[in-house]
Amino acid sequence: MATATAGYLLGEVTGGVPAWALGGVALVLALVAGGFVPVRLEGSPWRVPRHWAALGTVPYAGVFGVALGTGLATALSSPGLYLVVLWPLGAPNWWLAIVPFLGVAAGRAFPLVLISARSFSRGRHPSADLRRFSRWAGRLDVAEAVILIILAVMWIGG
Repeated sequence: MATATAGYLLGEVTGGVPAWALGGVALVLALVAGGFVPVRLEGSPWRVPRHWAALGTVPYAGVFGVALGTGLATALSSPGLYLVVLWPLGAPNWWLAIVPFLGVAAGRAFPLVLISARSFSRGRHPSADLRRFSRWAGRLDVAEAVILIILAVMWIGG
């Protein structure tokens, strides 16, 4: 919510990003997600170093929470994340700036909770099931590309 709010406020101050520009970004990202543009999106190499734990529990937890909570300083899960980050800059109101972030959060949390519950009920560590799910989730590129194309058409044509 902090990232969405910051993006929305930045959009309000700067005049925002026009819908057609968001549509253009969505179209390019659809081509990347669909494999038509050979771009590897590796995400940020930055991670919270363990030696920062010397700062103390609360400061370390804060830095770790910001890094993971924003989703921007961690490994990139999909090309669509770039659009989610840009979305608030053109959102007509704060609520519409928040909705995509809530969707991403739910999309990341829901499978993790289900996999963890399944692993716990079977008395094993969830890492193997999470690896298996990650491989399966990697096959969702086509669905992501379709969603991005729909958004592009809405924004460019609307």
